[in-house]
Amino acid sequence: MSDAKSKQRPGEDFEVGYGKPPKHTQFKPGRSGNPKGRPKGTKNLKTDLREELAETIDIREGDRSRRISKQRAMVKALTNRAIKGDARASSLLASLTLRLLETGEGASELEDVLGPDEQAILNHYVERMQRRQANRVSEVQPGDEKEPT
Repeated sequence: MSDAKSKQRPGEDFEVGYGKPPKHTQFKPGRSGNPKGRPKGTKNLKTDLREELAETIDIREGDRSRRISKQRAMVKALTNRAIKGDARASSLLASLTLRLLETGEGASELEDVLGPDEQAILNHYVERMQRRQANRVSEVQPGDEKEPT
C-alpha cells in the first residue's frame, strides 16, 4: 500500500510524512533550530531600563555637587516641579505615591519619611480617590438605560 503522504525511501527504516521529515533534514543533536536567533547575553528592555536608571550622575544642589542615581534625580526634579505648582507634576507624583502604597512596595519607607500631618493628608486623599472611583462605578450600572423625558 503506497500513498503520497507516507512514502518510505530505500535505506530508511521509518515512514516519511507529515511531522516525520527525512533523517538527513532533521535537526542534528546539539544544533539550534534557530541559529541566527537572539544572541546570548543580550538584555531585554526591563534590564536596560534598570541599569540606566541605576547609573549615577553629578548634580549641583546649592553650592555643592553630589553623585546620585538617575532615578533619584528624576524623582527630585518631579518633586521640585510639583512644589513649584506644576499641576501635571503634582498629579504624576500623587499617582506614583498611590501606586506604591497599593502594592505595598516602599509603603513602610514612605511612612518613615512622612510626618503625621503629611500621612493624614495622604490618607485623606486616598480615601477621596477611592470614594470618587466607587461613585463612578455605581453611577454606570450595566443594563441601566435612561428613559427619554
